[in-house]
Amino acid sequence: MAHVAAADLVADDGEPGPEKMATAARASVERKPHLATRTPAGDVDQGVRGWPAETFDFPAMLGRVAG
Repeated sequence: MAHVAAADLVADDGEPGPEKMATAARASVERKPHLATRTPAGDVDQGVRGWPAETFDFPAMLGRVAG
């Protein structure tokens, strides 16, 4: 089953059924595992890696280019 009808997610009281939604979500992830939550492992090469060896000075750089 590729799609779930909204009526299939409603409990007997007419409200959205948490168990029915959870079951549909698990079935969806079984069919399409790429939809599951993924946690990166190891170094994902993001964030600050310490301070640079020298400070970047934009006005001085402009002076070298213009001057």
